[in-house]
Amino acid sequence: MLKRIRLAYVISGLLLFLVSGEGKSGELTELDDDALSGVMAREGIALNLEVLINATQDNAGNIIPDICPSTGISGTPDCRFALQFNSVDNAWLVVKDYYGLMSLNEVRVDGVRMDSTASGKCDADCLSRFSGFDPNGKPAIQLSYDHSDLGASESFYGDAELFLHAGKVAAEFNDSGTGTPGYLRDMTPGSAIGLLMADGPNGIDGAAKIRFDGNVKMYGY
Repeated sequence: MLKRIRLAYVISGLLLFLVSGEGKSGELTELDDDALSGVMAREGIALNLEVLINATQDNAGNIIPDICPSTGISGTPDCRFALQFNSVDNAWLVVKDYYGLMSLNEVRVDGVRMDSTASGKCDADCLSRFSGFDPNGKPAIQLSYDHSDLGASESFYGDAELFLHAGKVAAEFNDSGTGTPGYLRDMTPGSAIGLLMADGPNGIDGAAKIRFDGNVKMYGY
């Protein structure tokens, strides 16, 4: 279960938008679709986003799992989520002892315009999906990271962090006698599958460190 979502902080101010100069000073003027399509952000923002799933992170960067309360049914204190597949009514694929963290650090959000000319990376099949659509020069939102203060050969992996732990993945089945759903049962004692995504200075208790280069532009609504 997703326990908490935390927005760490906003570094710079909110997006400031240009408005039409028409009308009296201090008076808001309604913009039509054509005018709105030309609105650009004058200032961007940078933000940190941290998502904790059944866990906390200490000052040393260790991921500490929450103590998940027992459901009172079949004794299931571990944090878990379950998948049920179409046409299989009594069976569940249960991921047990599940916790993790995902964070984006100082990602920049800016108002920009798409390139004025096509990139040449959209082949014939790609172009056929966008018949009559021309994004060139249109306003867009750009996500990027600032690595301007890094040397050409300097290593840096602080743009994002990812940690995911799943103690075991097991099939569980509904108990028709008691009515207990499979996702709350522990009748499968072992598991051939588990999952751990971790790295960094804290080894198995620390999140993987990730670096992103380049930028992403998003256009449309």
